[in-house]
Amino acid sequence: MRITKNCTNCGKEYSTFPYLADKRKFCSVPCKRKIVYRKFNCRFCGKENTVPKSRKKYFCNNECRLEQKRQNSFIVNCFGCEKVIKIPFSRLKKQYKTFCSKKCYTKNSTSWENNIRICTSCRIGKSREHFYKSKNTLNLSARCIECSRAYDRRKRFEKVWGITETEYNSMLIQQNYGCAICGGVNSDRNLAIDHCHDSGKIRALLCGRCNIGIGLFADSIYLLEKVIEYLKLHSIGKK
Repeated sequence: MRITKNCTNCGKEYSTFPYLADKRKFCSVPCKRKIVYRKFNCRFCGKENTVPKSRKKYFCNNECRLEQKRQNSFIVNCFGCEKVIKIPFSRLKKQYKTFCSKKCYTKNSTSWENNIRICTSCRIGKSREHFYKSKNTLNLSARCIECSRAYDRRKRFEKVWGITETEYNSMLIQQNYGCAICGGVNSDRNLAIDHCHDSGKIRALLCGRCNIGIGLFADSIYLLEKVIEYLKLHSIGKK
């Protein structure tokens, strides 16, 4: 006949013989070695469970995990063959994942008869000249050149300056699409983002000449005032 006791480490119930009740205090060898345990609630059924602290576990068993995955999946149509498929919400953010299989993606993303490839971002069929060359199975990039440039531009704003493209466009509107100093507009390129080299704070958008000029004078107010005095001294009726 066995008796039931609670483990002194994890609190889990375990059965043991009566003559070992005083000697045995842990449910298993890991608990005896004083492994730190943590309690968590299953994300599906809410049942409380105990696992080692170093182990990442969110469901009490595999059935709860599969049921949660089934309920959170979305029913969509495959972009290539229009087959009804179920995909989780995380895959909806990746547009190239809306195919039912990799074979269907390879087959329908390029039409060899019309020499047209479908861009995975804008979903528009374009000829080979509108794609970069790549080392994949199709020898073409997944995004067209326009979408690739827009993607790189968006990532550069976030990585280098820490702002989004929407914030950059709002700054352009506030400055009437001109430089904050001279009011000029770059015809061949976008306005540069001027920032303080000491604090890293973004100040305004400047044209190429103004941005380079401030940089050459090392953002020094003293030097710029000396320049103004020099120009006033040597100016001949010129404002």
